[in-house]
Amino acid sequence: MLQSIDSKLLGRPLGSPQTVPAWSGFNALLHKDTVPSQSTIGYLPVINASPTKLSTVHAVLKQCIAKADRLKQDSVVLTVDQAIYAKAKEIVWKNPAEFQRIVLRMGAFHICATFLAVIGKRFEDGGLKDLLLESGLAGSGSLNGIISGKHYNRSIRAHKIVYEAFQRLQWRAFETSASGEVRSAIRNLKTVVELVRADVSASTVCLLIEAEDFHVLHEAYQRFNVSDRGPLGTFWRSYCQMVGLLQFVRSTRIANWSLHLECIKDMIPWMYSYDRVNYSRYLSVYWRDMLALPETHPDAHELMKSGEFAVQRSDSSFAQVSVDMAIEQSINRDTKTKGGIIGCSLKPGAVDDGWSRLTIALL
Repeated sequence: MLQSIDSKLLGRPLGSPQTVPAWSGFNALLHKDTVPSQSTIGYLPVINASPTKLSTVHAVLKQCIAKADRLKQDSVVLTVDQAIYAKAKEIVWKNPAEFQRIVLRMGAFHICATFLAVIGKRFEDGGLKDLLLESGLAGSGSLNGIISGKHYNRSIRAHKIVYEAFQRLQWRAFETSASGEVRSAIRNLKTVVELVRADVSASTVCLLIEAEDFHVLHEAYQRFNVSDRGPLGTFWRSYCQMVGLLQFVRSTRIANWSLHLECIKDMIPWMYSYDRVNYSRYLSVYWRDMLALPETHPDAHELMKSGEFAVQRSDSSFAQVSVDMAIEQSINRDTKTKGGIIGCSLKPGAVDDGWSRLTIALL
């Protein structure tokens, strides 16, 4: 429903001033009264070893159990990227009794970046590269980074804008072919739409989505979306479906656990289709494990449902980030800036001393 509101029904006519904020601003206004308290980020002692070595991962798992014992927790949640997740699952599978209290999660930031690469791989030679270049959304130097998902923020922004442009064109075609009942529903909704334009808030949007005419309009638009428009139309319709799965970003920003799992389920077939072998294998395992949380780790499941899988780093609404992104923005950033470890020395002893001082400073 909110997708329909965001990009089509409230979308301005071509050439007229923009009165409703874009996706991020719109959702921020919707959730302005539900800003969670800021999260506390603490740094643990650094292990100076390769993170993908089994011995290093085993040490991390042991430390997690020790922390859980110290805090008297029944379970402990550990969030890692896919490479470390694979190693950690291997260890847990071999030692289920020792590590059964650990809930392993894959970082949403890395999952999303990989899915952006899948979108890029499917559509880059179908015209997406030309579209981004000729529209000015990307320069020749940044194009490959946007397509591959490595320029994460630019990639998210580019896909949101292209998605909205496609939806506006599709909405115009829908209006042109609409039946009398649908045209009547559009006219009846104009008053409520103007209320939303004047004050974007949860209350005014609820008025809109609860209106009977909105449901008539939404169902008619959904039928129009699945109508046969030939191979090319079907190809680009799949683009809108895939970019729509970037609700995954929304699930983190509002800490909606059910939406998170639903998006994961819909992403998995695309991972298989575009040869993301590791993600297709382990994302399936991750999804299955998270569905089983109510039986295996009920306390952790309650925390996930309450939104504790996301990190709030500011006092703004719609601004929560995934745990792995919070790591990138905090400890990884600290170690790579002035006073960190990059370029401090090539001597192992000096590096160890730097690690020690950095750990003490960050604690």
